[in-house]
Amino acid sequence: MSEKVKLTKAQEIEIQKLIESNDKEDIVSDHAQGAWMNDSPLNEISLDILIRALYFGYDTERTLEEKLVESYEKGYSLLPQHESNKAYRLGIERALEAFDIKVKGINA
Repeated sequence: MSEKVKLTKAQEIEIQKLIESNDKEDIVSDHAQGAWMNDSPLNEISLDILIRALYFGYDTERTLEEKLVESYEKGYSLLPQHESNKAYRLGIERALEAFDIKVKGINA
């Protein structure tokens, strides 16, 4: 069995839209012929990656922001009022502040 490939969220969304109204064979054929619009996130992946995603499955890469929000919320959900959780969340906020990064759900 082949290993799942990694796709971006945008690529996953595009593939899901295509699967709703197309056969996998047609999607592969269109990709091989370069049928996507210039701004399609599928232009960033090879034919091999697309085939493996369609037939063997895929995992979606999370962005740094998504990972931070997940970690931030996870720390909060354990024991919201516990001092160590407050310190954990504050640490994430301070690190983002130090790098001048705004993340929706944390500090934006």
